Amino acid sequence: MSRLGKMPSWQRSFILSSFFLCALSGLVYFFFPQLQLYVFIPASRFILATHGISASFVLIALGLVLPFHLKAGWLAKSNRLSGVFQIVCLLTLIGSGFLLYYGPEPLRDLTLLAHYVFGFLFIGFFLSHLFIRRKGSRSHQNMASISLRTR
Repeated sequence: MSRLGKMPSWQRSFILSSFFLCALSGLVYFFFPQLQLYVFIPASRFILATHGISASFVLIALGLVLPFHLKAGWLAKSNRLSGVFQIVCLLTLIGSGFLLYYGPEPLRDLTLLAHYVFGFLFIGFFLSHLFIRRKGSRSHQNMASISLRTR
C-alpha cells in the first residue's frame, strides 16, 4: 500500500460494488416512471428490495472507510471537501431512507424528493472522489508519518 489511505483490493471491490448496486437500483427506480415505462408491481418491489439490501451493504462499506481511509485523508488534507460532502449526503440518505420506510405518510413526498436530490448529489461526489485526484505534494506525503497518527 504505497498511496496514502489506499484500501486493500477486496475492500475497494466491496465498497465499489455496494455503491454501484445501490446507485443503479435507485436510478432504475427513479427513471422507470420518468420514462413512462410500465413496471409490474413485483418488479418495482424487487427494485426497492435490491436498493434497501444494497443500502445496508453501503452502511457496512461506510464503516470500513471511517477508521483508516477517511482519517488518513483528513490528516493529509486530501479531498476534504469531497469527503465531507459525501458524508453529509450519506447521512441524509440514511435518514431519508428510514423516514421513507418508517416515517409518517404526510412527509413521504418531501422525503422522497430529498432522497432523490441527495442521491444524485452523492453519485456525483462519489464519482468525482474516485476520478479526480488532487495534485500536489500534500496528497503524496510520507505514509509513515500519516500512518503513525492514524493508529
